[in-house]
Amino acid sequence: VPGLSTIAVVETGNLQIISNANCKSLTVNSGSIMQVMPGFALPVIEGITNNGSFSIESDLSGTGSVISNGLTEGNGTYNTRQYIDFAGSASHLVSSPLPSTPASVFEGLSPEKFTESSETWQNLAGGDVLQNAGGIMISSSSAPVTLNYTGPFNSADITTGLSYTASTDMEYRGLNLVGNPFPSAISANLDTWEKTGTGNGVYVWDSYRYKFWNGKTGNITDGLIPAMQGFFVRADQTGASIEIPGT
Repeated sequence: VPGLSTIAVVETGNLQIISNANCKSLTVNSGSIMQVMPGFALPVIEGITNNGSFSIESDLSGTGSVISNGLTEGNGTYNTRQYIDFAGSASHLVSSPLPSTPASVFEGLSPEKFTESSETWQNLAGGDVLQNAGGIMISSSSAPVTLNYTGPFNSADITTGLSYTASTDMEYRGLNLVGNPFPSAISANLDTWEKTGTGNGVYVWDSYRYKFWNGKTGNITDGLIPAMQGFFVRADQTGASIEIPGT
């Protein structure tokens, strides 16, 4: 049975993770297929080398979760899927798990970014590239969609700068839309993150309201930010930044 000391290799065929699993390292050989199915988790201690096909699946029941403490590399294909149900809300805040993502991934969903300095939402064109760990809002009044992010996903900690404009209205001053840039949930306890010039508050849009977590209390379930979830934080000075931990 594979465990934390296992050097795992998918030699041939199609392997589906349909229960929680883990391993020391993972290699997917050329021609092989590896799928982490919705609702199940796969932590990999030393990284993933994929020369075949590696995918994280998502549907109404949930999304697969992968934590890679090492690099995600190889010449194979990576696909991370994110199921979005617009039945409860016409808009969602999301974040790509890739270091660089064209806004064309969100074609037909009116992607918008929030700009703190002008206190406005701005439409993204298909050729625009999303900032790593940046959050965006997508909107639709139609059926559910499954987004597909193609490429090796983030695994290392990511530092992102935050905007602070002293002249903006107090309601929006220092308010930045960032996101969970990993295909796994992360802790919302900002008091344990490396940060400069920002408080501990995290704000996640949920259907019709914002949920909150301040490092100790709030109504974000278990104090966790779901995989690929966009969220707001507030800077309180220029030069502010946060480091989003990958584990």
